[in-house]
Formats: sequence, structure tokens, C-alpha cells
Amino acid sequence: MHSVSICLRLLLLCFVIPSAVRSQDFCVADQCRILEFSPEKAFEEKRLIQHTIRIVEVVDPRFCENLCYMEPDCVSINLDKREDRHGNYKCELNNVTHEGYEHQLEDHEVFFYHAAESNCVKSPCKNNARCQSGFTDKGYRCICRPGFNGQRCSEDIDECVRGLHNCSLNAYCNNTKGSYNCTCKPGFIGNGRECEGITSCKEFYDKGKKANMSIVVTLLIDSQPVPVLCHLGNFGCGDGGWTPVMKIDGTKTTFHYNKLYWSDYRELNPTGGQTGFDEQETKLPTYWNTSFSQICLGMKIDQQLRFIVIKKQADSLFSLIADGKYRNTSLGRETWKSLIGSDASLQLNCNKEGFNANCGGKISSKARIGIVGKKKKNNCSNCTSRVGFGTGGWPFFSISCGNTAKGKLSITAIGYILCTIQENSSRQALYNVFCFSLPSFFGNLFYSYQGSQITRFSSCSVHTIGPCSRKYKNRFGPLFQTTFHYNAHYWRNYHEFSVEKLGLTNKK
Repeated sequence: MHSVSICLRLLLLCFVIPSAVRSQDFCVADQCRILEFSPEKAFEEKRLIQHTIRIVEVVDPRFCENLCYMEPDCVSINLDKREDRHGNYKCELNNVTHEGYEHQLEDHEVFFYHAAESNCVKSPCKNNARCQSGFTDKGYRCICRPGFNGQRCSEDIDECVRGLHNCSLNAYCNNTKGSYNCTCKPGFIGNGRECEGITSCKEFYDKGKKANMSIVVTLLIDSQPVPVLCHLGNFGCGDGGWTPVMKIDGTKTTFHYNKLYWSDYRELNPTGGQTGFDEQETKLPTYWNTSFSQICLGMKIDQQLRFIVIKKQADSLFSLIADGKYRNTSLGRETWKSLIGSDASLQLNCNKEGFNANCGGKISSKARIGIVGKKKKNNCSNCTSRVGFGTGGWPFFSISCGNTAKGKLSITAIGYILCTIQENSSRQALYNVFCFSLPSFFGNLFYSYQGSQITRFSSCSVHTIGPCSRKYKNRFGPLFQTTFHYNAHYWRNYHEFSVEKLGLTNKK
């Protein structure tokens, strides 16, 4: 039945399409095809190899040419003249003729090769388009590859202009010949189809750039692109991605202790943030925008770089320094002196260290980040030596970074400040707001509000960051009892509710 079915279908073709196939009377528009197999291109005992696109079985050898007509890419045939046990013949349809491929027209005693007149021999189609012979009034048509159009596929399609791309909204689309590519905008990282904003070198490091190298990366800081030189890997402060914050030239007063740069939002020489450990002073927006859990402090003296690390969690360096309040660290005098080397000098007493280290008085030694010391033991007033960044006071008032001490010791340094976040650090710990109590059947239960979490304690005490105290117990209880009750309006409006609205003070 199968052979009969094929025979009946192809028998119809025999009446419609003669062996010299001319079909303009039976076609519409550019689907019309004229394909003529001339006797001059028929070769007994020949077979064209490596260009067969389809193999079919026919009951009559003459049907092979008709099938080639029906296959738009076919322009020649190989016919196996041997009849199989079902009475069928194998017909191979080729997408080229032997013209230009004579070396692939091989002797084969059981095959018959026949080529049609092809208008694709001279390759009229451009940009690797597929040429199909016998179509249109030109005698061929071009099937364009994606990215091209036109009768000969010579016109490039601008996918970016036409909106035919799949680039991210945070990426640029760049048209190329026959295609396009996507490039993430400054401040974003990804393959162009997907782009994520990065706000620190640590994020860049975590997204697969884990190598010991320095590379300029555009960070998205306060929604603005800021290019900085990210220091990746361990260059002296430990593994990770370190974001530059400031560079200070100790011979200049730009970042002297009393300068407003420590308490304002002005940036200075942002291009200096792209040049590494050189002498270009800079203050970047990372000073007030980048949170961290570690600060890397470096000093360069006589081309010798030395680093120390402070483990300190904060919203920004600005938040630790701008208000002028002292915040202590506990590195120890020897660690601070290691920034200077063997020539370091720091008086033995006081040794007040941290942020805004100041012994009081207009002429006393002070440091925005560092340690100060004095000779006498009685108190921490009138310090006369220091190691640090953003320094000032006696002796050597004008030195802003390095080491000075009574006795005319003066060592200036180029200072570098960078920051990063440890893997196990949580930014929620930065937002501990208050602790409060709620009356219950079992007495007052105490809670600490930290970021988005509320934690219950048996008593109210100092927890993480910020004081929690029993002195608020009586004042918090009645207010918090129904403020956020199930039926309270705060669950369905945009009103905020803060400690300030409670009128809390430090009074009992």
C-alpha cells in the first residue's frame, strides 16, 4: 500500500510537471519556480558527494527530478539506478551543482547524476544567505540569515533601533553586522542580557572576579556611575574586594584635621580613585555612601607600603567621623606604629586611638583616624605625638598624615583608606534602633528592634549597636501595647512611627 500511495501521488506530478520542469503557469508571486534539467548536464556513472540535503525513494526514476523541483534548495540529483526489493529507487537531492565542485563529482557505476540550470552558481546572495535557484524574474531568490534583509540580503538590520534585541534595560545595545551585542551600563555587571547594579568592589569580587589584581570598575553610588580602581585579592589587607575611599598627601593640608572635607559631602579629584597607590589626593563618594565591616589603612613612606586593618562596622566612614565624636578602636600602639616602620615614635601614655582621637585643646595632637600619645601619665590632655590620617596639632601643625612626636620627629606619608564587608557581616546590625517592653500575662517582656528583626530578651540591656535600657520600660509599655495592634491604622497607611514621636529622652 505504501508503494502504491507514493506512485499515485507522484503520478499526478508526472502530468503536472514534465521532465523539463516549467511551472510558471501554476504558481503565485515569488513562490513560482522554473527548474530545467538540460541533457548537457546529465552524467552516467557519476555522483556528487557531500551536498545531499535529502534522500527519498521513488517508484519511477523520472520522479527524482520532479522531487528536486519541489525542494526549494535542490538544483541537482544523484539517482541510484539499482532497484531495491520493493521496486523503489534511491533519489538524492543536492543543494549545489557540480559547477565549482568538479572535484566532488566522483565516478560511481550504479549512479546517474543530473544538474539543473542554476542561477546560484555565481553566488549572487550576500552575507552567507541561502540562494534558491529558479525563483522570481531574476532566476533566484535569497533566504537571508537573521540580521539581514533586502533582495540580495545586503542590508544589515539594526536590531537596536528596531527594538528587536533582548538587552537588559540597564545595558547598551550596539549594532553589529548581522547581529548586535549588549553591554551593561556603567555601574552594572553581567552579560548584557542580565545586568546587576554593583555598589562596591566587594560585590564585584563576589560576582566571580576573585583574583589578585587591580581593575577599574564603575560602581553605582547614590544612583550615579563612579569609576574606581578596585583592589581584589590580598594586597596586604586580606582577601576580598576593597573599595577606595580616600588618598591623603601628608605634606599637604587638604585633609588636615580641621578641614571641612571630613564633615561634608564634597568629593575631590574623583579621577584619583582610578590610579591606585600613587600620590594623587582624592575623596570619593564612597566616603559617605559605602558601608563596611573592615577598613584598610595604608601608608607609603619612601615607596614602602604598609597596611593595617580595623574591624569596624558602619554605614560609611562619614558616619564615624563627620560629627566629631570620638569612637575608639583597640588595635594597640604597636599596630599603629607598624604603619611607619622602625622609625616610628609614639609617647607611652594616653594612647587614645580610633576615630576623632583628640586630647582636647587647640594645639594638642589629634587624628581623624589614628592614635595620639603624651609623655605624662596624669591624663589625656595636651598630647604631643600622633600616628594617623587627617592629623593636626602640635608638633608640626601642617602634617596631615604620618607620624609626629615631641623632639622634632616628623615623618610624612601618603595615606590610603579603603573598605570592604566581611562574608559573615550583616548590615542589619547597623540599624538597631531601640529596645522596648510589652506587658504580658507573665510580666514585662523586653524586645530589641534591629533592622527588620525584633528579638525578645528576659531583660533590656546593651545589645549589638546602641543602648537598650530598663529606664524606658515604664514609658514604652503603655504606648507599644496598642500602637501596632491588629486593628491599628499603621498597618494600612504610609505614616511612620519613630522613637522621636514617643518623646523619649535619657531621663528616668
